[in-house]
Amino acid sequence: MRWIAQPVIALGLVFSVLSAAFAAAEPDPAALDSLARLARQWNSFGRHAEAEIAYRRALEIKLLQSPADDPALADILMPLAMEVSNQGRFREARALFAEAEWLVNHSTDPFDKPRLIAYRAIDAMNQHHFSQARDFARTAMEMRQTLAGSASGKSTVVNGVLARGELAHSLLIEAQASLQMNDLLAAEVASTRALEILAASSAPPASWRSEALLVLGEVNGRMARSEKAETLLKEGVS
Repeated sequence: MRWIAQPVIALGLVFSVLSAAFAAAEPDPAALDSLARLARQWNSFGRHAEAEIAYRRALEIKLLQSPADDPALADILMPLAMEVSNQGRFREARALFAEAEWLVNHSTDPFDKPRLIAYRAIDAMNQHHFSQARDFARTAMEMRQTLAGSASGKSTVVNGVLARGELAHSLLIEAQASLQMNDLLAAEVASTRALEILAASSAPPASWRSEALLVLGEVNGRMARSEKAETLLKEGVS
């Protein structure tokens, strides 16, 4: 896809610089956050092998700073497991998720557990276990709504940038799983709610909005709403 060529080249240059910094005798701790951000960017372009490499290097830096049983390591292990799953290496991903789960169970961060469940939902999606994926996504969504202090689940009462973004993430996974199950109504409701939340926040990745638009466009296409489907799909890929 030509429209992403320049960003991908730029990411490659950034990764080369960070790789050189990491190869130094004393890795710069500041490179940790940069590598994590870079990994998320690679993920948004579907470059999962590159994202995995970035997360593994971030993990190595983190292990230089912290003991192996530090719950904060879960922040890297969870997305690393997802990227491994995204490449079809499910047994290896399962082992990484197990390590992350042990750390999450010892974490004081209340967002860690729903985050782990959401990543497991993606792993289930990758294995075409769509019903299980949706169950995971809905569980994560309910936990995130509770954390956000939103019993009704309406985006207008979800407080906090992190809570809004992560709630939208759960809804997006639910929408994608529902679409794969041909549960069009559930997919429409979840993707619409995700878009409402994303419209009120600039923090989540822009790719989430695109993915939600594509799901909603596909739903409308299957419901024979051709004009609306075309509009949504064009917006999703623009």
